[in-house]
Amino acid sequence: NKRVLVLGSNGRLGSMIVRHLLRTHGADLKEVVAAVHYVGQATTRGYGRLSYEVGAEDGIGTIGAAWAPEDERNASFEFDPETMAGYHLNKLRLVEVELLDPVQVSTITEDVDAIIYCATDFEGNRPRAVASLNAAFLFRAVANPAKGRVEIEGVRNCLEGLVG
Repeated sequence: NKRVLVLGSNGRLGSMIVRHLLRTHGADLKEVVAAVHYVGQATTRGYGRLSYEVGAEDGIGTIGAAWAPEDERNASFEFDPETMAGYHLNKLRLVEVELLDPVQVSTITEDVDAIIYCATDFEGNRPRAVASLNAAFLFRAVANPAKGRVEIEGVRNCLEGLVG
């Protein structure tokens, strides 16, 4: 009965790991916490990949046509016990987190038994501050080039959150 935190679960690798954990070890796990990382402003980007990988869209559902009026262009899916019984979606919890914020990271790492770190800066090797011309992040990038990178500061925040 372990609680596993998967950081970067909205990415290609992270979403596949969440699926594997739920489908292969779901009966033995207490919970899989799928953390969706964002920088600055939360977004729904990536939820589609995670939803697809864990099988949330395998249920009985409807999808509105793209040419329909805006209020009818949504999709909804209901749990289908016949198809989705072994998916263990009841053990999945989604959280949004800014990995560069030590307080948020400390909160989500509480009471977890393992962390699988798949989060990365979406802009590749360029610091996000330079890629997006965000003044606050740009100042941090110039003042301390290692600070602000998800791969460095995010991992540091996770380790500090684990040890308290």
